[in-house]
Amino acid sequence: MSMWVLKQSLTAEQEENIEALERLRLPIEGVGDLTEVKNADECKAMLKLIHPEDPPERLQVRTDDLWRIAKKVGKEDVVLVPLQHSKAVAMAEVTEAYQYEVSPEGEDCHFISVKWLRPSIPLYSFGNNRSVFTLERNTQMKKIQQKAVRVAISKKMPGQLDRFAKIRWIIIALMMMRVLHHIYKAVSGDASTDMY
Repeated sequence: MSMWVLKQSLTAEQEENIEALERLRLPIEGVGDLTEVKNADECKAMLKLIHPEDPPERLQVRTDDLWRIAKKVGKEDVVLVPLQHSKAVAMAEVTEAYQYEVSPEGEDCHFISVKWLRPSIPLYSFGNNRSVFTLERNTQMKKIQQKAVRVAISKKMPGQLDRFAKIRWIIIALMMMRVLHHIYKAVSGDASTDMY
């Protein structure tokens, strides 16, 4: 499972009702359908047709960005959307990877489908890790690589327990069994059987 920060242009009202959004727009412009593009080389060839004036270095940067955005975000990845108006972050799970459609206005639209896990997590709750949600001006999306940030995000996921929670519950259950066993022995007067 990868984790991504994905900037969206949302109004304050849209942020309040973010759970109503079933799809998030991917930051891809000036490019048509990418569903049939099989690898980065095909992506580069397509971009070369669109931007023949680009030097090889710029073309490679465009290819890397486009390929990462369109093809690397997968089902069950976690997407975090910074909510600018409420100083929070919304967390969603990708339910369907890259999708393409043409809007009624004839605009190319690139999407991922999502299921919202947490609609609003206060930004301050990430402590020193909150800077990962501040994207540079020209950056619309980035993969979260830092282990500390990934751990902090994982702890905010619903149903997630810290890794020792199960062990603690097992130890408590064993201790309770021992107490119940001693109570049983005391009530029944049977001191000959000792489980432990």
